[in-house]
Amino acid sequence: MSVPEQIMLELEALDDAQRAQVLDFARFLRQKQERDLYRLADEIIDENMEALRELAK
Repeated sequence: MSVPEQIMLELEALDDAQRAQVLDFARFLRQKQERDLYRLADEIIDENMEALRELAK
């Protein structure tokens, strides 16, 4: 059984308030992932600023 299928089975056993908590947590994880990606991109840009300026010429 796939992970999404397992999650659906678990969700079916929860009440609406608990499902809302699961939804909030999933959104939190997605937002954290986005923040982490932006932070990584910023680090890469900062570490390579000189090379990027040369390429922009």
